[in-house]
Amino acid sequence: MRTPNPPILLLTEDFPPQVGGIATFLHHLALNSGRGFLVLCPKMKDADEFDKAQSFPIRRLHLRKRLALLTLFWAAVGLA
Repeated sequence: MRTPNPPILLLTEDFPPQVGGIATFLHHLALNSGRGFLVLCPKMKDADEFDKAQSFPIRRLHLRKRLALLTLFWAAVGLA
């Protein structure tokens, strides 16, 4: 049975506390969309405090630069 409004999975290499336009846009999207989000993104120094302050779950992974998006995808489908 499908959940009526499952959370949106956001796979990204750019998410706060990283600074930048894409990271800021995606953060505002997750905050203001009216839907639940699950964010899957790279680990960052000093991200724990930021992550705890959010209203949606954030899962951070150690990623190798060249395989970053592929690793995020594998984690999303349960292969990592």
